[in-house]
Amino acid sequence: MKIFAFVAFCLWSRRFVYQTKASLHIFQLEGYRNFRFLRWAIKYPLYLLDTISLIAFPFLLFSAIFLPDIFIILWLLLGIFLLTRCRKREAKKPLVFTARAKRLLGISLATGIFLGVFGLNHYFYLFIVTQILLQLASLNLILANIFIWPIEKFINLRYLIMAKRKLKMFKPKVIGITGSYGKTSTKHILAHILSRKYKVLATPESYNTLMGICKVINNDLLGEHEIFIVEMGAYKRGDIKELCDFVKPEIGILTGIGIQHLERFGSVENIKKAKFELIESLPSDGIAILNSNCEYCQAFQGKVKTIRYGGEEKEIRVGVEGLSFSVNGITFQTSLLGSHNIQNILSAIACARELKMTLEEIKEAVFSLPQIPHRLQLIKTPTSIIIDDAYNANPVGAKEALAVLSQFSGRKILITPGMIELGEREVEENRLFGENAAKTCDNVILVGEKRTKAISDGLLSAGFPRDNLFVVKNLDEARDKLSQIRGDAILFENDLPDNYDVNSHLTKA
Repeated sequence: MKIFAFVAFCLWSRRFVYQTKASLHIFQLEGYRNFRFLRWAIKYPLYLLDTISLIAFPFLLFSAIFLPDIFIILWLLLGIFLLTRCRKREAKKPLVFTARAKRLLGISLATGIFLGVFGLNHYFYLFIVTQILLQLASLNLILANIFIWPIEKFINLRYLIMAKRKLKMFKPKVIGITGSYGKTSTKHILAHILSRKYKVLATPESYNTLMGICKVINNDLLGEHEIFIVEMGAYKRGDIKELCDFVKPEIGILTGIGIQHLERFGSVENIKKAKFELIESLPSDGIAILNSNCEYCQAFQGKVKTIRYGGEEKEIRVGVEGLSFSVNGITFQTSLLGSHNIQNILSAIACARELKMTLEEIKEAVFSLPQIPHRLQLIKTPTSIIIDDAYNANPVGAKEALAVLSQFSGRKILITPGMIELGEREVEENRLFGENAAKTCDNVILVGEKRTKAISDGLLSAGFPRDNLFVVKNLDEARDKLSQIRGDAILFENDLPDNYDVNSHLTKA
C-alpha cells in the first residue's frame, strides 16, 4: 500500500504542476500584478480550480476515514485519470519561461515538495495537502510573487541602470507615442517614414511597459541609431510619467483619448490625465503633436511647441485598394485600409516634417508602407478576402473596420468576440456595434455566448435575420462554422487574449 500511496501522490503532484503552470500563464498575461491576477481569479474561478478533484473530494474523504484500504486504490485511480487530463492548453500567446517565470514556478513547486516530504508515511495528510495545493495553486503563486518581490526589484533596478547608461551613452532623439487608440499603427508608420532618412529603432509589437522598453534598449539599441521611437502604455496614472522620466522624450505624439481600457482607469478623466503625462513631461524645447479631432487635445494649452494634425487633408479617397489624400497640394497614397489611418499617417507626417524631411521624401515612404499585422491587414486567399483586425478592438476602430468591410462586394461575414475593457460602457458599446454590423454583414459569427449577448441584442434589434447569426464557444468552432458558409469578404474583429478567452480552455482542461 505504501508503494500505491507514493505513486498516487506523484500522480497528483503532476496535476499540481499542471495547475500551477496554467495559473502562471494567466499571471504572466496580467503582468505579474497580484491584485489584477487575484481579481481575474475571482472572476473566472473555474479556470484555476481543479474541478475534477474538487468533485471527487467528498467521496475520497469518506473512504479515507471509513475505508482506508479502498481509499488508496481510489486515490491512485483518480490520479491516473487526472494524468490523462493534463493536456496542453492551446494559447494564442503561450507561457514564456522567462527568468522570472522560472523563479515563480520553482518556488511554487518547492512549496508542494516541502509540504509533501513530511507526510510520506501519512496517507491522509498527503491527500489533504495535494487537495489544498491543487485548489490554491493561484494563491500559492501570489505568495511566491510576494516572496521574491525584493529580488525582482533588485534585478529590475539593475536592468534599468544598464538601459539608462546606454541611453546616456548613445543619446538618440526619443519620440514618445501614446493614446487610447492608434499608437501601435502610428509607431509602425512613423518608423517606416523616418527610416528613409535616419537610423531608427522602434519598440517592437506592444513593448510599451518599463521593463519591456528596458529590454529593447539593452538588447537592440546601437550607437548608429539616431532616433528611438517608444510606444507608451499604461495600466494606471503615473505609468507614462515613469516611462518619460526614464527615456526623456523630446517629441510626444498623442493619438487621441477614448474609452478604451476604461475598466482599468475607472473614468475618461483618469485616462486623459494618464495620457497627457507624456506631453507634460516634455522639455521646454520639446514638441507636442496632438490630434485636432480629439476634443481633449483641442483644449490643451501647454508651454511647449504644439502641432495639431487632422483637418488639413483634402481629396480623400477610401477604397479596397487603400487610401489617398492630399496635404499642401501633394497627394499621398498607401495600401493601408481604413480612413482612421489617415490620422495616423498625418501624425507621422507632422513629426517627420519637424525632423527636416521633405514632403516628397515622406510621400515616397507613405506609398511603400507595408501592411500592419492584425490591424486591418488584408489577406487574399483563392476563395475570399480576409480582413485581419484581430488586435484589441475599441469602438472607433470597430466602426471603421465595418466601414472597410462594407466597401467589398459579395457576401460579407463578421467573426468577433466583441470589445473588452470598456467598463460600464462595454454592454452599450457592444450593442451599438451589433446594430452597426447589421447594416453591413450578411452573416455574423459571435465567439462566446455570454460575452457577445449585447452584440446579438443589437443585431436582432436592427432587424438582422436570426438564421444568419451563429454563436460558438471558441475560435476553432468559428472556423468550422465559417467553412460551412460561403463568404467573399471576412472580417476578424478582435481576438480576445487568453486571460479573457477562458471558455475554450475550460473545455480542454
